[in-house]
Amino acid sequence: MNVLFPFRVSPSGEGALRYLVEVHGSDESITVTAINFTDDPHDRAAEIAAGEIDSKGRKHAFDVESVVRQLPELNKDNVRAGIIEETNDREIDLVVLGHELSSFFDRVRGRRVEDRLLNECGVPVTLVPADEG
Repeated sequence: MNVLFPFRVSPSGEGALRYLVEVHGSDESITVTAINFTDDPHDRAAEIAAGEIDSKGRKHAFDVESVVRQLPELNKDNVRAGIIEETNDREIDLVVLGHELSSFFDRVRGRRVEDRLLNECGVPVTLVPADEG
């Protein structure tokens, strides 16, 4: 099974990664593509996080490929389109996405990437809430 893990350097990304390890960490048939979308060609934080995700993957049964993909502009529409494009290009079976709580008005307006992905992505999307630490 191919899993797409779009990650941010944030608590929501850490929670989603923990979920992947706990649920799929011993499954050798899983291939995880961890991807960070950025508009910064020198996004050091994303590169460091990608390296840490690769390191975690080596400690578990599943294969991990970490990618930092540059977008012309980092906004919700471009990130959503990038996730859908990667899902189709890589023949993804499942998207695992960390998310943070948003305001009632954001949810009503449908501005969250997560909400739009649930409707537009052609594969199941697992939303993992951020830890409330």
